[in-house]
Amino acid sequence: MTESTPEPKSGATSRQPRTPSRREVLRPWELLSGSFIAAVFVFIMVLAGTRRIEYALIATGAVFIITLLGLSMFSLAIKPSADEQAELDEQNQPKSEPSGPDQSH
Repeated sequence: MTESTPEPKSGATSRQPRTPSRREVLRPWELLSGSFIAAVFVFIMVLAGTRRIEYALIATGAVFIITLLGLSMFSLAIKPSADEQAELDEQNQPKSEPSGPDQSH
């Protein structure tokens, strides 16, 4: 007894994954560079105010991490565009399993 393979649903097409835009690729570097600039500014201010390299390094590390986390959280809070929402909806669709010979004996 042979099993027939189910026909794909109407409108179902095999789409290739969308290549990310240059802005999407460079987004992590934007976050890192913004945090780095803030950390360098704090390093200069703390070093000029205290003349202690230890305090300046501690403040620099703290500001870098806090700024990076803050910028990342703000970027997550932005509502996705229509293209991004369509891609998210497509990824959330249940994947159809390929039908092959029945393996359960």
